[in-house]
Amino acid sequence: MSATILNLRRAEYLWKALALLAISGVVYLSQRPTDPPSGSTWQGYVLGSIGAALIVWLSLLGVRKRQYGAAGQLREWVSAHIYFGLALIGVVLLHSGGQLGWNVHTLSFVLMVVVVLSGIVGTALFVLVPERLSRVRQGRSSAALYVECNSLMSSACSSHAAARQPLNLRSAAASREQSSAAVCSTRFWPVTDRHSLVARTQA
Repeated sequence: MSATILNLRRAEYLWKALALLAISGVVYLSQRPTDPPSGSTWQGYVLGSIGAALIVWLSLLGVRKRQYGAAGQLREWVSAHIYFGLALIGVVLLHSGGQLGWNVHTLSFVLMVVVVLSGIVGTALFVLVPERLSRVRQGRSSAALYVECNSLMSSACSSHAAARQPLNLRSAAASREQSSAAVCSTRFWPVTDRHSLVARTQA
């Protein structure tokens, strides 16, 4: 499933996203050369409306994933979500005319880019992890993997218990030595105190 999401119908949604970027570029270039490109022109409003519609549509994927239906339709939604999410960055940049400053609009753009980057990471994990899991399984069933994991856990626990045993013996010996020293110090405390008292008297 992970491989078909990016190559679904020969990357149909990739070409649609590129077509959307091309149309947005044409709208951006239609602005008059005398006026600097910005979001305050009618072209900027059109591009901003396209970007807002994309944001609303992209957010509907969470609703679609919670609905029961055909798996093929969900794959189409995910594939379109990936490519149109990437195209959204270009549409928003064309909407602003590249005029990014220290304001709330730039903050919104940065947060949007962070969300898109997190989606790229999630897509990479979604594509790579199942392939690596398939290589690890090597055609084995879930029951065979469970038995192997159980044996590995048993051997690890036994090794850990064996490694801890000398430490316990050493700690027991050390505690016995400490208790013996405490008894000896208690037993010979009057003698030690008498010697210290004599030394203080001579001083």
